[in-house]
Amino acid sequence: MRVSTLFAILSAVSLTIAAASCSSNDDPFVPPGEDDPDAAVIPETGPAPITSDQACADRSTQLCTRSDTCSHYAIQANYGDLETCKTRVALDCKARLTAPKTGWTTDEYEACAGALQGAACVDLFAGALPQACQPVAGQLVNGNTCGDDSQCASAFCANGTPDQCGTCGPATREGDPCINEDCPFGLACIAEVCIKRAKENEACDAAKKPCVSGLYCSAAKADAGGDAGLTCSPGLKLGDTCDPALATTGPCDGTTGLFCNTQTLKCAAPSFVRPGDPCGLQTNGTINACPGTHYCKPNAGDGGESLCEPRALDKSACDNDPTKGAPCVAPAHCVAGACKIVDPTTCN
Repeated sequence: MRVSTLFAILSAVSLTIAAASCSSNDDPFVPPGEDDPDAAVIPETGPAPITSDQACADRSTQLCTRSDTCSHYAIQANYGDLETCKTRVALDCKARLTAPKTGWTTDEYEACAGALQGAACVDLFAGALPQACQPVAGQLVNGNTCGDDSQCASAFCANGTPDQCGTCGPATREGDPCINEDCPFGLACIAEVCIKRAKENEACDAAKKPCVSGLYCSAAKADAGGDAGLTCSPGLKLGDTCDPALATTGPCDGTTGLFCNTQTLKCAAPSFVRPGDPCGLQTNGTINACPGTHYCKPNAGDGGESLCEPRALDKSACDNDPTKGAPCVAPAHCVAGACKIVDPTTCN
């Protein structure tokens, strides 16, 4: 989904060529090709064209680097490390940039890469990408099959889930019904209606007007009448007193991976462990997390404990239920039992 960066475009090199030639005219400096038709004309050079590989490498580098700055936990949990994030995100990017009838150009992807450098963390958590990264109008009219928003003239491919092809639909507005359980960029499908999620300090309703990702409309603040009067607030910070049942406090900040330790009743960070190590909730109230290339497989150990096991690679067998099989390495999805990165070129 969704100007040139310092990493992509070579500076233009200007070449000044003075050529002296023998001609019938008295001017000793004759521009090549004018009075001498046999003289070679040397073309001027300019910036090297931006390839899709370069544009996607730049975009994925900036997105992963900025995300790592905002939440190192998110990078570890989803990809394992920064370099893996760059490589995996670039694969998804390439499929979208080269999609048939897309409105994206490599120059526009470069502009997106530049804009991501200054993106606010709260916006990244909320999925509110900079304007330069938001879907653009493509060439497919409403009713055509699509795999990415920017293939559609409306900049909206209604597909509900990222592992399915969708249909180009009208750019619905807040309050309109969802299409295929989906809404255009910036809106969320809640109870079959397109709504804007509430931002920090805005009124919220857990069922009808939930908060953007990273903020919480905590039931702990509800009065006898329910959720009326609640506003969105950030999660509790590391070391804050917390309540695992959320009866007296809000939740810990999930954007940085914090959880409420059931023994200390303080917000704590999980510990990332090695492949094959025990994972999940431990008896001392801590949580052992697996790196992004692995998942916590229930009852994998001889004693019934959960262990970190490898995720399924692209095109390998998978299952969305971790009790039955391995999930995929992001950004691939498990489709019909095999890991697949969404490819809009297959949606026709």
